[in-house]
Amino acid sequence: MTRKYFLFLFVLLTSSNYAQEKNISGVVVVYYTKKIPQYVDPPALYCLDSIRLFSDKISIPLFGDDVQHEYFLYRPITKVTYYGHAIRYSKLYCSNRFENYLHKGGEIFERSNDAGKLFIAFNIKGKGFLVLPNINSLKDDSLSNELSISAIDFLEYNKTESCPDKINNNSYIILSEDFVTTPLTKKQQRKLKLKKSNIKEFLRYGLW
Repeated sequence: MTRKYFLFLFVLLTSSNYAQEKNISGVVVVYYTKKIPQYVDPPALYCLDSIRLFSDKISIPLFGDDVQHEYFLYRPITKVTYYGHAIRYSKLYCSNRFENYLHKGGEIFERSNDAGKLFIAFNIKGKGFLVLPNINSLKDDSLSNELSISAIDFLEYNKTESCPDKINNNSYIILSEDFVTTPLTKKQQRKLKLKKSNIKEFLRYGLW
């Protein structure tokens, strides 16, 4: 990890002890990748790959939606009562927060050099729980096996492969519901090389 990354974590930690919420702010970027099953011909389906918080040129993973396909190896020792789909409380993310299979609305973008991908992005300011491996969390030794079984079950039941899974063994933030969001400015959009998409809704792969 870079020096800036350690500095970013240090700033998050200095205000209080490990078991409390942290103040977070920056730009949230949600990454979706198109995936078309072999045996059906629906509208474009997308896998929710990961969610990142960008702050002061540093990015850190967020756990904010329980349908994302980035899984975290370390689980908090202290019970964290936030919902797994906290990010859905913002209308800049979606307008139908109680539906898993269909995503409607939000600040949806595309990039000219990233064909087959969608990005949801906005500014955020609020609270989050910082998970630090082996400091305020314990390793989940069963995660790899659980994901392997799930992938086999998906293949047998749906006759096609599931979204690619990614296991992250680094620090991350569990997003709280206590936050406010604002749209990206035009300058921020240009900096991130994002352009507004004409897509207003899409299906989440594996959840229809």
